[in-house]
Amino acid sequence: MQRLVLFSIAVIALVGGYHWGNLHAPKNIALLAASLLEDPIVLQPIALQDQFGEPFDNQRLADRWNLVMFGYTRSRNDSPALLKLSTQILNRMADRPELQENFRVLFVTVDPEHDTPEVLGEFLMFYRDDFVGLTAEPAYIRAFAGQLGVRFQRRPANKEGDYRIDHSTSMALVDPHGRLFGLFTGRVDAASIAHDLKLIMDKYD
Repeated sequence: MQRLVLFSIAVIALVGGYHWGNLHAPKNIALLAASLLEDPIVLQPIALQDQFGEPFDNQRLADRWNLVMFGYTRSRNDSPALLKLSTQILNRMADRPELQENFRVLFVTVDPEHDTPEVLGEFLMFYRDDFVGLTAEPAYIRAFAGQLGVRFQRRPANKEGDYRIDHSTSMALVDPHGRLFGLFTGRVDAASIAHDLKLIMDKYD
C-alpha cells in the first residue's frame, strides 16, 4: 500500500510538472519576416511633431506597437510603396481588431524642409487617416533615425530642381514600452509581416 501511494504521488508530480512546464515555458514562434532583438533597446529622447502640429515624444510611443518607416512626400517609388504595404498590413490584421487597434504606423520624413505638418497630413490622407506623419528639425530626425539604424542622404538637384533622397527602407518595430523591438528589412510582403505582428503581439502583450 505504501509503495502504491508513493507511486501515485510520483505520477501526479510528473504529470503536474509536465503541464506546469508547458504552461510557463517560453512560446516558440515561427516568424516569416521579422528579425527580433535579443535585448530590446530603450529609445533615447525624441522631439518630433505630428501632422497636426502636436509634439510627438517618447511618451506618445507608449501603450501601442509602432511600425516606423522613413521617407518623403516627393518620393516617386519607395515611400508610396512602403505606405501601400502598410495599408495592406493593417487590412490583413482586420481579423484581429483588438490587435489592429493596438498597432500604429509612423511615417517619418527625411525631407523636413519641404514636408511640413500640413504637407504630411495631405500626403497621408491618400493612404489612411490613422497613419501618423512626423517631422522635426533635421538634427532631431537624424538622431531618431540613427537609433533605428536608418541612414539617409540627399542627392544634388538636377537642372529642373528635382532631387532624390536615398534612405533605408527597413521598417522598425517599437514596442509599447518605447523600445526598439525588431526590424523588417528587405522587400517583404504584407501577409508575412501581418502574420509576424500577430504572433509577436500575442506573445509579448
